[in-house]
Amino acid sequence: MNFLEFLSILAPGIFGGLLVFVPLLIKDAVDAYANKTVTSVFDKRLERYKAKLSRSAMAKHILFEREMAFYDKVDMQIAELIPLIQDVRDSLIERPFTEDKKKYILRFLKLVPEMKDTSLRYQAYLDPEIWGSFNNLVIELQSQEEKWFELARNASTEKGHSENDEDDAVCMCDDILMRVALFRTKQVSYLKSIAEEE
Repeated sequence: MNFLEFLSILAPGIFGGLLVFVPLLIKDAVDAYANKTVTSVFDKRLERYKAKLSRSAMAKHILFEREMAFYDKVDMQIAELIPLIQDVRDSLIERPFTEDKKKYILRFLKLVPEMKDTSLRYQAYLDPEIWGSFNNLVIELQSQEEKWFELARNASTEKGHSENDEDDAVCMCDDILMRVALFRTKQVSYLKSIAEEE
């Protein structure tokens, strides 16, 4: 048997084996490429999704912090407003109207713009019903400023205040306290509803 005969016997086996083996190699290469491509696309989408979740979580955290900052600030302002408005009312009713009593009016007149600033500053971060309720309180306070000033001016004169002035002071004080109670009720209800979601 010479070399050519040997090759003629061996060639069909080699070529037959290659015909079986080459498609397997091609299939494995295509599978590996497809797997790598799918994995790469999946990894990229997973990273984008994680980034989106991270941004979403950060945005929620910022909203939560700002909302809580609003409640902290409002708690301090209302804690000051409630006794202050009662002191303002009482100082206008009781005679004589002294410099110490005048300080109540002046502080009240300074507190109103502070509360308005709080309302405007945090509006974007609050539930519309909560913000609306607080803003209604601020609007009521603003609408009463001039009348409180007029009552203080009347009380500081020798003639003093009239019975109508006393009635106005009591009525305005009650209106403010009612709006505070309404805001607090809505605030508590809203916070309870959030707590139940979790």
